[in-house]
Amino acid sequence: MAAEAREREDKYDLPPGWVFPGLDGIVPDGGRATSETVRMSSTYYDTAERDLLRHGLTLRRRSGERDAGWQLKVPEDGARTEIRLPADAGRGVPKELRDLVAGVRMGAPLRVLARLDTERIVHSIVDAAGTVLAEIVEDHVVATTPGTEAPREWDEVEVELVDGDEPVLARARRVLTRAGAKPAKVGSKLVRALGPQDVVPARPNNLAGTVQTYLDEQYDAIVRGDLDLRRQRDVVHTTRVAIRRYRSVLRIFPIFDPRQAETLDAELSWYAGVLGEVRDRQVLRTHLDGLVGELPDGVARAALAARIDAALDAEEAEARRVLARAMAGSRYPSLLRTLRAWRDDPPLTPAADKPRKAVATHANAALRTVEKRLAKAHGKRGTDLDLHRARKAAKRARYAFELAQPVLGKSAAAQVKALKKRQDELGLHQDSVVAAEFLQRLAARPAGDATDFALGALWIREQDRINETR
Repeated sequence: MAAEAREREDKYDLPPGWVFPGLDGIVPDGGRATSETVRMSSTYYDTAERDLLRHGLTLRRRSGERDAGWQLKVPEDGARTEIRLPADAGRGVPKELRDLVAGVRMGAPLRVLARLDTERIVHSIVDAAGTVLAEIVEDHVVATTPGTEAPREWDEVEVELVDGDEPVLARARRVLTRAGAKPAKVGSKLVRALGPQDVVPARPNNLAGTVQTYLDEQYDAIVRGDLDLRRQRDVVHTTRVAIRRYRSVLRIFPIFDPRQAETLDAELSWYAGVLGEVRDRQVLRTHLDGLVGELPDGVARAALAARIDAALDAEEAEARRVLARAMAGSRYPSLLRTLRAWRDDPPLTPAADKPRKAVATHANAALRTVEKRLAKAHGKRGTDLDLHRARKAAKRARYAFELAQPVLGKSAAAQVKALKKRQDELGLHQDSVVAAEFLQRLAARPAGDATDFALGALWIREQDRINETR
């Protein structure tokens, strides 16, 4: 099994002739510093399209006197998580790591991208209690890449926290920068070895650029969601929200080839539906937990809660199995490849060349759709489904104004806030509708005990809530 470790480090570029300033001002009172020299070699792997690097991931096999083994580095909240396997996990990239990045690489094979040989002087900062707070390392790096004639060489310094905190980094930063070191322009040795990377195409300063920048954020969230789902992290909701945002743009901003947009929307809808089967059970569990607690003392609340949990456990487990099969199939990586193609070369129409302020026209049109659907839902023939459609329209309008905020400023932010409130109000109604359907489905399999009565009482409560929220 892979081990995970959180990594927080600062990197520094060095001017010609730079001299290490020593550790005065970094070592705490009563502490000490130790130094040693080690040698390491790291072989990096990626796809031909450098898909891992595009998403800030690095995969390497390290050999030498320190940190030997397989390492996958994942950026997280200003730091990185390092997923490790032992060096003898396989001659090629271990299956566990190949599987983790299966979505990021979209099924493409991994190949050697570069080899970095490093001579490292490690200065360990130790406090009075003997705890290693940080390591300050001086690296001389020699990088070779397939197809290049001469290696690249450079020197750099890294400061990595071990059991220390941010003030340790701050002290090291003061000492190193006073000696002439500069915060690194490139945070990865691999990127420095390969040269500048065109990770995301430059976006024009027009409607297309504004829309595409927003879509780039959603694409990154979807791919990152893939990696986290494979790491058994519960990011179903955030991944699904990114898909909703993407689909909303396709529907509200008609700047893409209609046929291609319709096809992509259908595929995104399929994947969102698979995720939704998991997410709906999570929302339903939270909703029903609260309602069961409100039932009178004479009702079999504990037994009813156990019965509901058992049913939801079974349904969610099946939904997760369906999700795993979908992610392992051929349709899903095809969707990810399409999203990448849209990022690199979106199928724009001439309408995309409008000025940025045109976002207001489309966002306001989405707002009018919300008003029309609410009016229909509140009419004499309005149904629960009409209210649900109004809620979905409110979400799309909210996302449109999110996209428009860099252009419209405070007015767009106010609309986002108002639409979020309306969406939440409509969500209360929809939660009760879904819960009532679940309770009715559960009641179709009577247990023959006191929970049958409790189930009926809860269903009546949901009907009341549906009417109240309406």
